[in-house]
Amino acid sequence: MISSDTCVFCKRAHAWLSEQQVPFRECLVERDGACMAEYQARGARGTPTFVVRDHTVIGFDRPRIVELLQGR
Repeated sequence: MISSDTCVFCKRAHAWLSEQQVPFRECLVERDGACMAEYQARGARGTPTFVVRDHTVIGFDRPRIVELLQGR
């Protein structure tokens, strides 16, 4: 999950992923140059941006994230 320090939706996504026991890594665009480069390379326009099975999901789209996690 590509996040930002000031992103309210990122905090909600982090909590939801933890509650669902979904293993994930999180990076913050303000703190990590590699994270910012990935964010830009994926054409993201906001945070959170998720990379699930090499698919980019921009925004906290729970149904799409679940779908990708289930391999659909």
